[in-house]
Amino acid sequence: MVIGARTDITKQEVVSQELATAIVLFFCDDDAISIHVLASAASQILYDVCKHKGLTSVRDIWRDYVVEEHQKDWVNLMRQAFEYFKHAKKDAFTELERFDPRSNEWVLFNACVDYRSAYSMEKEPFVNSSYLTWFFATHEYIMRKDRPLAEIITTSQLFKELREKSPEEQRQWMAEMLRRTYEHLDQRPPVTGLRTDPLDIGLVDSTVRRIIEYT
Repeated sequence: MVIGARTDITKQEVVSQELATAIVLFFCDDDAISIHVLASAASQILYDVCKHKGLTSVRDIWRDYVVEEHQKDWVNLMRQAFEYFKHAKKDAFTELERFDPRSNEWVLFNACVDYRSAYSMEKEPFVNSSYLTWFFATHEYIMRKDRPLAEIITTSQLFKELREKSPEEQRQWMAEMLRRTYEHLDQRPPVTGLRTDPLDIGLVDSTVRRIIEYT
């Protein structure tokens, strides 16, 4: 089916889809560079929306902990990988000095928090709230104890067992939770690693068989 050009795309839709894809990729443990680009792009849009609405972005809250003389350097350091990944205007033949895939956890966290500031929590995608719950459950030490969610996370046997898992197992656990949620909502996840679509499997199998036949 041919779909015509859309004229109704909003910034909220853009960041919702970018974040959903980045989050699912993250839990599928797949392609740290793509995750970083998608999450950083969404984070930048949300940062700008917060500024236009006169709201404080979580990125500015983090920056307030850095002494003023080093704030510019801190911002540049936080954006270094994203700038390198998205263009080659000035650095077409250079190598990125340092990229830690673990930073994606925090980029996604910042974006999900800013989403709640920029847009109504009532319309927050379940993937965002799922990520924040997982993040606080696996980083319990940074969570304020006076929040309603804190009591659930600290007392739940389910989350206690999650914290005892390895980082890889923690991501796999959440990937399975998301897969089940997408199935329950009868929605198609944005990443094939989370799908159990028989049609998709059939198409892949038939394609592989055809490739084998001609090689």
